[in-house]
Amino acid sequence: MRALLTLLVTVPAWLWLQVRFHGAADFSAIHQTVIVAIGYYVVQFERNPYAQYVAILMASFAASWSLYEEVIRRIAVLRWLFGIKPSRR
Repeated sequence: MRALLTLLVTVPAWLWLQVRFHGAADFSAIHQTVIVAIGYYVVQFERNPYAQYVAILMASFAASWSLYEEVIRRIAVLRWLFGIKPSRR
């Protein structure tokens, strides 16, 4: 829980706003797929349900964020498929 609070405090505001305004629909589409895939593997382990919840929450957010920032926003074809404007190069 401390790590999550630390993450929320230390991430710059512009990074949150960038996804909030420009990629909210794209991020949620990715997040839905990622959370199901990660959840499938996490619930197979006999652990505390709260620990499973935190594991799914943190892993799915990290994976979704990484996929959005490092894959979708960097590949032109995927930008077009997700409806993101071309980058200014």
